[in-house]
Amino acid sequence: ADWLDPVPSIAGLHLCALLRPEVSADLDRVLDRARESGVAAESLAAYCAGERPRAGLVLGYGAIRAEQVAEGLRLLGRCLESLAERKPGAAPVGQEGRSTSSRGPRFN
Repeated sequence: ADWLDPVPSIAGLHLCALLRPEVSADLDRVLDRARESGVAAESLAAYCAGERPRAGLVLGYGAIRAEQVAEGLRLLGRCLESLAERKPGAAPVGQEGRSTSSRGPRFN
């Protein structure tokens, strides 16, 4: 299942990914589970100002080897799979009616 949409970025050592609108998750619990799995990530809310921070994650990749990225994303996806859920009335995974080719990678 797809849980996050990456925010386009052309530079830096971090990537932001927003929780998809049709997904509900307690991101603090997801982050705790990710840490238990050896994956470090942060809540995007810690970087937002204002009353309604965006639900999402900040993923740093500057301090790990490139070959570790795929495994970290796989583990993070398992954490989301176990704790996130699709909101009532949301289209089944893969049937959202949105093209993924121009949106970039998905984090599942």
